[in-house]
Amino acid sequence: MTRVLALDCALTASAGAVVVDGAGAPVARIVRKDDGPRGLAEALMPLAVEALAAAGLGFADLDAVAVTIGPGSFAGLRAGIAAARGIALARAIPVLGVTTLEAIAVTALAGTPGATVIAIVDSRRGDLYVQAFRNDALGLPAALAAPEARAPDAIAAMIPAAGPVVVAGEVDKIGDAIGGALARADVALHPVATLDPVAVGLLARRRLEAGLGDRAPPRPVYLQPPRASLPEAGGRLRR
Repeated sequence: MTRVLALDCALTASAGAVVVDGAGAPVARIVRKDDGPRGLAEALMPLAVEALAAAGLGFADLDAVAVTIGPGSFAGLRAGIAAARGIALARAIPVLGVTTLEAIAVTALAGTPGATVIAIVDSRRGDLYVQAFRNDALGLPAALAAPEARAPDAIAAMIPAAGPVVVAGEVDKIGDAIGGALARADVALHPVATLDPVAVGLLARRRLEAGLGDRAPPRPVYLQPPRASLPEAGGRLRR
């Protein structure tokens, strides 16, 4: 039996889940929306304790920890990864990183196993973080290309000529940009506003069982530099 604690604060909410394999095993999911990265960071450890308690487990029962590693909030990613690595180090158990785009793809592929999924995260800078996936032989999301930042009107070029295709994630900004593609019966939108920590935990567990656990500690995936710049003369940070 593999018991995985999954943590996420990569986007706009802090979330935790405990995923346990086996028939009738408990799965606990806790999601808490907070104001800003500081709120997310402060909520993580109490949230982890709450998720474990809901599953009837404690930290000593864990076999691994999973955490989202981006792209997403700079501060949120660092807080989540630090918490996950701290728990894993204290328990001497593996810690696995799952990208936000992979977590979106897992959710979308569960409904359409044979589809190409184009996973999207809003960068909050006018463009989108995007990556295409398809299920591999193990049922894991296999990346068809590296993640990248694209303008909304450049997403249509990623949609293959033959489907099925699911455009998933924070898709509210791209309806007009891919309107022509949406006229096809084999192209669908799958909105995902908040990452499901259970998807993060399930993907990490399946990787462990397939012998694909990360050998190095997870690190943040940043596709663009931070907005903060050098302090002004008065000592205030420019953004």
